[in-house]
Amino acid sequence: MRVLILVGRFHPNLTEWVEAFRLAGDDVTVITGGDSVNRVERVKPRIVPENAVSQSEAEAIAREIRPDLVIIRSKEDSYRRIVKAAKGLGAKAIYYDQRAYLRKKGFKPFHRELRKAFRRFRQGHPRVGITTTLGKGEVPRLWRHWIHVPMPVPDDIERRPYFKDGLPTVLMVGRLANEKKRHLWVLQALEESGHPYRLLVAGAGDDSHTTRPGKRSQDYYQKVKETLAAAGHRGSVELQEDLPHEQMAELYLQADIFVLPSTKELLGISVVEAMARGCAVIASNGVGACGYISHGKDGLIFPRASYEAFRDTLHTLLSDKDYTRALGQNAAKTIKNRHGHGDFVNQIRQIARV
Repeated sequence: MRVLILVGRFHPNLTEWVEAFRLAGDDVTVITGGDSVNRVERVKPRIVPENAVSQSEAEAIAREIRPDLVIIRSKEDSYRRIVKAAKGLGAKAIYYDQRAYLRKKGFKPFHRELRKAFRRFRQGHPRVGITTTLGKGEVPRLWRHWIHVPMPVPDDIERRPYFKDGLPTVLMVGRLANEKKRHLWVLQALEESGHPYRLLVAGAGDDSHTTRPGKRSQDYYQKVKETLAAAGHRGSVELQEDLPHEQMAELYLQADIFVLPSTKELLGISVVEAMARGCAVIASNGVGACGYISHGKDGLIFPRASYEAFRDTLHTLLSDKDYTRALGQNAAKTIKNRHGHGDFVNQIRQIARV
């Protein structure tokens, strides 16, 4: 099967999609507008600006690739033209969004925006939408528009022993210039715990590579860097800045506890990646991927507005190594049983009927 993925911004979570299709023997082409591709070495997407392709050029791209399946996450003209041309050659098309049901002021649901855009140009709107976020407890009536497909992860991961040197290792992943990640919460909670610790912080640095850089995020970035440099009175702090996505697996394997206390995340693929590698995960209920967690069994969820709840949850794991180990082991089983590469590809094929 030949697969074409069209996305305005290439997010690292799509790396595992590509890997899953390739392992199944499929030929995969990724076309993107270019943002964030420098952080993913394994995929090497093709750069095509979202609004710079004529109909004749779109038809040429479709004839060159001749996809059997097109997956689109963009409502821009160029990419819709490519979908239309591919469908004219017999391809099936489905659309994708990370957190499809999310209601945000000033934004309409993606499936409605995409349908409207396709109808305007009579381009044959894809009838099926897939999303990787479970949407636990959120706007269930919108689910009639979407089919959930679990994020694929490698299923051949071997977990290392927990608590190297007797210390709990805590990992936090997320862009350092983003206030919603709450890096300072993590540092404060660790220092207040009274326990020795090792903290690993990994993420992109400033936001100059994004489409929305700003002074506020730059100020936060500087504050985080300064605080990290001065922290570590009760433990050690290590910063891994701008680490390529392919090297993240090594950090997950070093960690015992993974934390994502964000105010809001469309998905939070790092939660799934951490669970797959046996980390005990703590996530706020503002994280889309918290839907993958069974609270108290394979991870812990806390109310996003409460620092105290986050602190107490983290302290529980720091003080109970057996519980931490059990959560991590259960998390790895959860992901392995439901999120293999083969399972993902089979589900996509059934949905798209290819």
